[in-house]
Amino acid sequence: MSIMKNNSLKNPKKARPTKSLDENDSNHVSESLFRTGQLYLRGYGIDKDIAKGLIFFGLAADKGHAEAQLILGIAYFYGHGLEKNIDQAIKYLGLAAEQGHPDAKFMLGLANYEVEKDKKAKELAASQDQAEAQVNLGQANFDGQDGEND
Repeated sequence: MSIMKNNSLKNPKKARPTKSLDENDSNHVSESLFRTGQLYLRGYGIDKDIAKGLIFFGLAADKGHAEAQLILGIAYFYGHGLEKNIDQAIKYLGLAAEQGHPDAKFMLGLANYEVEKDKKAKELAASQDQAEAQVNLGQANFDGQDGEND
């Protein structure tokens, strides 16, 4: 089935799409972006380029691709190919977990544990009358890193 009307091969100026992207087409787009990311990440048929792979995973993740969201979350969690960022890790792992991805649920638990562990370390340091630690704890609480200001 052609998606072009007005005999576009004979007169390309009159070509126009007959349908817009529906949800199924969007799923195909996100899967294509994800697979392109895999090709770059692994170097299948093209030069290996982790940065480009992560860009494609980001595009797929933003379109709702759960596996891409998981991979980005892990990359942010461990700092693989991206600067380590627990907040971004929690964001992407949470999105994948909301779609029922079991590995994302596990990793989200680890990320939340890291946040809690970091908070407890700051509280311990602050309780030892370390002025800088007290300032860091106050800033973390103000920024919502304790999970209460979300």
